[in-house]
Amino acid sequence: MVSDWITNNDLDGLMWESERQGPLNNALGAHFGNVSARRSSISCFCDHCIRKAKDHGIDGPRAREGYIALDHWVIRTVSQPRSADGAFVSLWRLFLEFPEILAWEKFWYTSQEEVYALIYGTAKAISPQTQVGWHIMHLVTMSPFYSADTSYARLAHMSDYIKPSPYNNCGGPRLAQYIRNVQSTIFRDSSPEQVLEMHYKMMGLQGEPSLDKLATAGLSGESVGVETRRAIADVENAIPIYPGIDIDIPTALNEKRTQPADVKAATLAALKAGAPGVVLSRKYAEMKLTNIAGAKEALREFGAL
Repeated sequence: MVSDWITNNDLDGLMWESERQGPLNNALGAHFGNVSARRSSISCFCDHCIRKAKDHGIDGPRAREGYIALDHWVIRTVSQPRSADGAFVSLWRLFLEFPEILAWEKFWYTSQEEVYALIYGTAKAISPQTQVGWHIMHLVTMSPFYSADTSYARLAHMSDYIKPSPYNNCGGPRLAQYIRNVQSTIFRDSSPEQVLEMHYKMMGLQGEPSLDKLATAGLSGESVGVETRRAIADVENAIPIYPGIDIDIPTALNEKRTQPADVKAATLAALKAGAPGVVLSRKYAEMKLTNIAGAKEALREFGAL
């Protein structure tokens, strides 16, 4: 597919999007989608995966056993009163009993990075001047788990640029849902408000809305600058970082909606953080022209126009 794109089209570059994460994060509900009480599947343990895992020194059947035990832990945690040990201690005990759980999570990410390397190498072999980069899904700005899994530094060696997605408008309702999810599992010992405050600290965010206001207020433009600076530092300026700027990414009627001032603030924050440019996101068809104009105002104020 990539060979066909590059060979038969006059492309300046391509950006690959993989909005997926590993099985551990999915099992714990560490995402901003709705969490069901029981999942029909957690991860793939087919013959191909088991054989490849063995080549990497990972006991696939033991990992499968661990993920089944993890699924049982999640069901107990979200449906029953607090245990004597609490959620975090009992979960960590499970990790100690089944270290293959973490090994399988790492195995998932290294396999994804193999695909990135394959795409990059294929495109570059055909057309060395073609710019190849990656869209990093929005979860990277709210989940320390996904942030740890997704290393900008590792990706820099197989990228011409990276586009993180520090969406600040839809980020409010999405982060609020994510907090409710992880508070119901791994952080069951704390209140949702405490879990949010802890995540703000871990992700380097200050002065952001409280949980009761988050869905309607969204995150600040400066939150875009925080992730931009982190990404630039991780790649050590080896490749450009082009943050995605949230313009009218859909939210519910009673949740945060994009305003021109939001777009201006986010764009300015990204540029001041050192980004050489931004990507107006998610797609043009859903954007209002008045909100796109906020990016132009930021460029003018920054002195780029």
